[in-house]
Amino acid sequence: MQEIIKYQEIDINIKKLENELRSSVNRKNAADMQQYLKDSQAKLVSLDANAKALAEQYTKATAIYNDFATKLENLIKEIDNAPADKVETLSAMAEKFSADAVKLDNHISTLQGRMNAVARDVDAIMNNAKKAKSNLEIYRNSYMKEKEKIEPELNKLKQELVVQKAKVPADLLAKYNTKADGKILDIFVPEINGRCKGCRMEISAGKISTLANNGIIECENCGRYIYR
Repeated sequence: MQEIIKYQEIDINIKKLENELRSSVNRKNAADMQQYLKDSQAKLVSLDANAKALAEQYTKATAIYNDFATKLENLIKEIDNAPADKVETLSAMAEKFSADAVKLDNHISTLQGRMNAVARDVDAIMNNAKKAKSNLEIYRNSYMKEKEKIEPELNKLKQELVVQKAKVPADLLAKYNTKADGKILDIFVPEINGRCKGCRMEISAGKISTLANNGIIECENCGRYIYR
């Protein structure tokens, strides 16, 4: 029994160190920065597509506006030289061209505003991404220092576990592995004053008798293996 207890102790210490690394704030922050940069890249791709679409609309709207302006200019010249019976008709056409040009000018102004907003968003994302990259480097370096501090002990324990494993009876090792499954807790616990040390529940008289005969039982409450 002592061999599986020692194996359990080493295994728990390994899991504690591994959990310490997994739960590292620096590791979490580095992962957050990586995700932020990934999300930022996706946003930049979307903004780039939006900017191209707006630029295309702006180019078309500007071309139409310039065409209106040219036609309106020519129409005004035509009005100046037109006979009296055609002035009213030409003037109505000029007013329509002018109204359409105003609407188009407003549309162009809206497009410019949207393009400027996209440009500001891009600048903000780029600036934040630059900070995120800097922070990512800081968090990574800090985590690597933590890892370098823990890994020697972790590797030593892993080597000890391999050696100790060879000393553990196969049936006990199988029991341990079935219950452990990554958990940081004692699977084998002693019986103390008729109670399971793991959950503190009192062991029934029948189970106490079985424990006395077999040297090991399974706790009816927590499922740990109780030994004597």
